[in-house]
Amino acid sequence: MTPAEARETIAGRSGDPGFVLLDVRTPKEFAEERIRGAVMVDYLFPSFRNVLDLAVGITKWKEAGFPTAR
Repeated sequence: MTPAEARETIAGRSGDPGFVLLDVRTPKEFAEERIRGAVMVDYLFPSFRNVLDLAVGITKWKEAGFPTAR
C-alpha cells in the first residue's frame, strides 16, 4: 500500500481493537521514530504474518507529509 492508502486505513480503523499497525524494522529504527500507534514485533518469530505492507516504508510516509512519533 502507498503512504496515503496506509494513512487512510489507519484512520478508518481508529478505535478498532482488532486492528494492529505492525512495525517490522529493527528495535533501533523503531526507537528513533515510528508511525503513531505502531507496535514493534519480531518479524523472525515463526508465527509472524505481515498482512498489509507499506510498500515504500517510513521514508515515503514522511515524504508524503504524514507524522511520525518518538
